Amino acid sequence: MNDDYLQNPKFNFDQKTGEHIPLSIPKRTETIKRHIDKYEQYLKFEKRRFGCYDDSGGIRYLIGPYYMLAGDIEGALKHYKWFTRVFPDDCGEPGQYLSWTLALYKSGDLKKAYIKFLQTLFINPHVIARVIGIDYVMQFKPGSNIPTKEWADWIPDEIYNLWEGEAKIWLKESFYSEKTQELLARYNDIGKQLETEPVGARRSTLVKELSTMERIEIV
Repeated sequence: MNDDYLQNPKFNFDQKTGEHIPLSIPKRTETIKRHIDKYEQYLKFEKRRFGCYDDSGGIRYLIGPYYMLAGDIEGALKHYKWFTRVFPDDCGEPGQYLSWTLALYKSGDLKKAYIKFLQTLFINPHVIARVIGIDYVMQFKPGSNIPTKEWADWIPDEIYNLWEGEAKIWLKESFYSEKTQELLARYNDIGKQLETEPVGARRSTLVKELSTMERIEIV
């Protein structure tokens, strides 16, 4: 198997412009399923060859969304369970987490879906804003490009369009809930403080709190 036969265009850059190359989603469900199988087989191949997962192309972030695009909620949940076990410290990718939230919602586990929604919100609030149809202005300068609107714009429309009907209403209600707004206000407050807080004990405490919020497990 050729190492580069599965390069993920979403996380590649145009060598001339330095911009991300958008991901092209297959139109046919059967083609999407073939991609899922190919991606999973590649990761298995990588583990056999190296004894670990490198996945510098980031294809692990595509599998869950592709299961959802194929209409396979059970497959998505099984994959996300595997992802949690194999990559426990992985910060994830906004489109992946958005699809993960939807899988949990459609499974009927609203408590876990709300937690995953919060994690998605703190990874990139623009992806939530995109689904519920509002403009969101970042309250502080993020430390990477992952929380940016530009990253949200790279996520294909097909993934956003998975949210419809009652699921979309639930997401909007979750965003505007008192608890979410309280947490979001604190998240933004910490981000603002970190812009000017010098290196030291207080900054370390703020960084730890922000990290804890991004991986929130209990509300």
